[in-house]
Amino acid sequence: MELSGIDPKANLNQLHLIYLDVATKEGNMLLTPGMVVNVTVKQTSENNQGINVPLRAIFNREGKTCVWKFNRSDSTVTLQEVSADKIFGDGYASILWGVEPNDEVIIAGVNKIKEGQKVKPIQTPSKTNEGGIL
Repeated sequence: MELSGIDPKANLNQLHLIYLDVATKEGNMLLTPGMVVNVTVKQTSENNQGINVPLRAIFNREGKTCVWKFNRSDSTVTLQEVSADKIFGDGYASILWGVEPNDEVIIAGVNKIKEGQKVKPIQTPSKTNEGGIL
């Protein structure tokens, strides 16, 4: 079983829909539309080989797992296909390829953005700015 995508929009229970590709062994009954399957996902504490990005940065576009990379030089975004490996309990996923350690990814409005669109990063308020009003 391989992770093929994550819906960045949580449902009312704050759960995210994930998409899995299932390979069946020869002779096993194939899955058909409408079938119900139970899947148990076990989180392990193996060493992480990828780059962790927030789940809300990852979305599915035309059957591909993607993120928007931010180009600081001209403030535009570029669609980037990625390979998500593991999902962690803290709201992050491990990306095996498609992003580099210093890449910046968009984490808000990922389903509304278009290729090459100019965006303005939101500055994170300092820890001493209680409520972000200053």
